[in-house]
Amino acid sequence: MKENNIIDIKNPAEDCLTQILRESAQKMLQVMIEQEAAEFVARYEAERLETGHRRVIRNGYLPKRNIQTGIGNVTVKMPRVRDKKPTSDKIEFYLSPNILSSYVIDIQSFLKRASDFELISDNSH
Repeated sequence: MKENNIIDIKNPAEDCLTQILRESAQKMLQVMIEQEAAEFVARYEAERLETGHRRVIRNGYLPKRNIQTGIGNVTVKMPRVRDKKPTSDKIEFYLSPNILSSYVIDIQSFLKRASDFELISDNSH
């Protein structure tokens, strides 16, 4: 049987651009997630336990998670938000679906603008 002698040549500029986009996406998502967690904790700032401690607190991070985007997986740290009330009516923190949908729209428009620019620059040379 013949060995495969096809060599995959990648465009270094494309790989660099993809890496920059992925890192930027990770940073933007992380900021948005942190902001949502901070707003969630602030919403319950006035609620206190019998001991006087805050009921809802920020408590480090959950394990890192991957979010699938148009430019590949992006890893983010999920804030750990904890309700310290010892009853069954606990308040739980969930990411708003609006974060991800608005982010996807922003990336798609950015990529369209980037490709439009590329077409313009190719025609001008």
